[in-house]
Amino acid sequence: MKDNELTNQTHPLVTHEHLRRLAVIYIRQSTEDQVRENTGSTLYQRNLTAVAQAYGWQDSQIEVIDEDLGKSGSSSERRMGWQRLQDMIDAGQVGAVLVANISRLSRHLLDFELFRIRAALHNTLLHVDGRFLNPADSNDTIASQITAIVASFENRKRTEVMSQSRLAKAKRGEVVSRFPVGWVKGPDGKYQFDPQCEGTIRTVIDTFFQTRSIYRTVRALAKAGVQMPYRCGQRMSFRRPSACRVRRILINPNYAGTYVYAQSQSQAGGPVLASGHSKRVKLPEDRWIKNFNHHPAYMSQEQQEEVRCILKKNQFQRRDRPGRGRAPTQGLLRCAVCGCNLSISYPGKTYSYECNALHHYGQKLCTNFTSPDLDHCILREVFKVLEAPPIEMLKSAR
Repeated sequence: MKDNELTNQTHPLVTHEHLRRLAVIYIRQSTEDQVRENTGSTLYQRNLTAVAQAYGWQDSQIEVIDEDLGKSGSSSERRMGWQRLQDMIDAGQVGAVLVANISRLSRHLLDFELFRIRAALHNTLLHVDGRFLNPADSNDTIASQITAIVASFENRKRTEVMSQSRLAKAKRGEVVSRFPVGWVKGPDGKYQFDPQCEGTIRTVIDTFFQTRSIYRTVRALAKAGVQMPYRCGQRMSFRRPSACRVRRILINPNYAGTYVYAQSQSQAGGPVLASGHSKRVKLPEDRWIKNFNHHPAYMSQEQQEEVRCILKKNQFQRRDRPGRGRAPTQGLLRCAVCGCNLSISYPGKTYSYECNALHHYGQKLCTNFTSPDLDHCILREVFKVLEAPPIEMLKSAR
């Protein structure tokens, strides 16, 4: 549609009441790559301001919400623009919401239907695919619901096709998931040891076989001043040794030269996470796709199996989980100095609290004390708050 065709437009659904309120242009694209590369899509969505102007909204009454560029529409979580838009509708501030198509609003059917109901309750129009819809009208409701169902179906089918494609590539020996730290891809497309962290990874493995314990390995590395490699996006950084980072290197099949894919799968019909993906469940090992001797190894498969046997022998029942032990705050307290959780033991009738920094990071203990009354003091303060709940603070947090 040309610019001169957008001037002085009228529509029976657009009333003075709608024009008195805001026209909101909601813009969304699913990934940062799309925002960077598909600039035409972003420009097209921004140009919807001209549509609002043509139907009578003044510039001061037009607002563009673009906080959700680079956010998936499969989930409503972490979409701050989406949440702000709904809050504005609830406050009666929005006369119309203009989007390129329904999938820009949401690819999740329930999220869209809740949005449509909210818009209908507050007499907010939708402008989708070039035409106005009244979310309170039966015909428009059916039309929008069918379009939302199709958008949700297309999203699911696209995900299935991409998943099947990755599986087929993995079976052929291609890498379809991100490698852990330790390798770089050469000009010939083959992986080779990363000189930035090769020495550190070998030190971690050698230290474990000397100490035969993850926690003793962490303490030895910390004492030697070793910093462990860590991937932050596309960038390599180094952080203090920790039990979880040491464990990842020791048991990840990649470090034994085996590329593994499909260790988990999306939970069908399960909850959608903030990333837009469904929650994943771990698959049994016999269903994994394994490519042995796929790339240079830091240890042999026999050595990694020995590591697993050692770790299995070292296992003990944790005592710092919520609900275990007599203390009501079991597993819920953290050290104010380093942020590590506090483990609680029960020598006699008292409770002994100890920071886990020594175990996790090989550091000197920064918190270690015994108290029979700490839990009682915490509960007393909690009950004081519950007697007169801070309603406004809770509403703000919500």
